[in-house]
Amino acid sequence: MIRRGALLLALLAAAGCASPGPGPQDCRALYVRQDGAVGLTNPLLDLELGIEFRETKSFRNRLEEFISQRTSSGTHVSHISIYFRDLNNGPWFGVNSRELFSPASLFKVPIMMAILKEAESFPGLLSARLTDMDPEDRSTVEITPGRHVEKGRSYSVEELLELMIARSDNRAHDLLLGYLDRKVFDRVFLDLGVKPPDLAARDAQMNVKEYATFFRILYNASYLGRDMSRRALEFLVRSEFDQGLAAGLPPGTMTAHKFGERAYPEGGLRQLHDCGIIYHPRTPYVLCVMTRGEAVGDLVSVLRDASALVWRQVDAQAAPR
Repeated sequence: MIRRGALLLALLAAAGCASPGPGPQDCRALYVRQDGAVGLTNPLLDLELGIEFRETKSFRNRLEEFISQRTSSGTHVSHISIYFRDLNNGPWFGVNSRELFSPASLFKVPIMMAILKEAESFPGLLSARLTDMDPEDRSTVEITPGRHVEKGRSYSVEELLELMIARSDNRAHDLLLGYLDRKVFDRVFLDLGVKPPDLAARDAQMNVKEYATFFRILYNASYLGRDMSRRALEFLVRSEFDQGLAAGLPPGTMTAHKFGERAYPEGGLRQLHDCGIIYHPRTPYVLCVMTRGEAVGDLVSVLRDASALVWRQVDAQAAPR
């Protein structure tokens, strides 16, 4: 288990900061954002200049070529959307970033954020205990958790959060969603300027750029406070799904991420996504990849190979000159 202070230190190291004291200018800017931001009104978080640097254009072109190759005729992948954002100095871009997908288990991240937001006002909430008397998982996904909520066993809200995020347990999700005031969940989206999804609908949808916002504000501790943002990232770092983004990275690279899978048995189509923060030692970044196609194996390989391509590009651009 990762100690609670370890992730914050990793964030500082990834941003080029050895300690919370005086340091490089970008390090001081990081602390201004964490201490001063109370929502998404901080211009350092929301400023998106319409400037495209040569390196960014080349980067985008490589991803466009990758998507074209993977969705060409004869493949089992029909749609790919990618969003990238450098968390040090802000360059960002998306390819097919307006394409809508069903986030599926990706919605577990804003559910977690809503609960942690409530816990900031009600400290005893995370210790509250819930018991599941109907642990049957009726989902049709292929990627299943290694450990499930057990029938009749009592769990704290914090334990259920870890099961829901790290293991993507749908029964933990159902228990927490039933416990959560839906208005609190909706407020997470409204505070970000995004229309709240109807979770009762089979195909509630979002695009990669909208979804990546959750990870950006967790990294900057600009929605939740620093302690709850750290807790959220610790759950995400412990994700058991290692076949997607994580598989395309050098061994040992820390990644705070969440995957989502949606199956459509009647048509044979599937969606598979993986989004998160990649803690590159010099340039931490957000990467979100959403896919649609016929075979989970093919979609998994897209997540892995897109992640590897982005890492190589970031690593080359971040190398000391």
